[in-house]
Amino acid sequence: MFTQDKDYYDKLTQVFTDYYNKGASQLIAKAYIAYNSFLYFIKGKNVSDITFTVVKECYKDKIGIPVICLAAWLKKVSENIKELNKPDIKDTAQNILDELCAKEIIYDYYKRFNGVLNIPYNACGVTVIEYYGNPDNKVVINYKVNDAKEYASAVMKCDNCGVFTYRLSLFYNDKVIYNYTIGTDTNTKEYNILYDNLNDGDNKGRFDAINECLASEELRDMVTLKKLMESYAVEDYVTKQLFVPENMRQ
Repeated sequence: MFTQDKDYYDKLTQVFTDYYNKGASQLIAKAYIAYNSFLYFIKGKNVSDITFTVVKECYKDKIGIPVICLAAWLKKVSENIKELNKPDIKDTAQNILDELCAKEIIYDYYKRFNGVLNIPYNACGVTVIEYYGNPDNKVVINYKVNDAKEYASAVMKCDNCGVFTYRLSLFYNDKVIYNYTIGTDTNTKEYNILYDNLNDGDNKGRFDAINECLASEELRDMVTLKKLMESYAVEDYVTKQLFVPENMRQ
């Protein structure tokens, strides 16, 4: 299982597929999908399709599997959104997305589901910066947004999968420069983000409305900007009328 030889890996895949189809031990099946999920999700390796088939079937049958298997399966689906045209895939993806977000396990690839799945509130409108490294390390992100003169710093959260993450709320055309401090060593290599994503789907929230306004302003499309601002103002008013905090109710 741990060899790097492709021919051997292909043969192992064939053996496992045959073994699984004939009724595999749950322990061995879990070990296989956990290791392959690690290779795919953390190491960026191509792995056998049987890995994702088994993950989906285990999840459907309520067989407990490591979180990394769910994260890997969902990421695989995010790379081919057309898969969500299949009702069973879409339902499974939505359930796994909800489950991961409920555990505060949030990755940047979730944004690929905008307009297709219902994005949970704590993942909506956020940009997630990710660092893959030794989970025993303390990783600090140092970053500047737009024209900030000084770096802000924050300790990155390490999740159950061994991925360090930090969330930022960015709007259209926001720019971020950042680097990492791992332990006592600062990685002086700088990374850049330019937030230019617009949600083309039907499920849009306030972040999407604001981003569309900013994009229209950049394009100097004042007619569209005016319509978008009026729409946002109406939605904001209605929201405030319908959703009143408990301590303000009479």
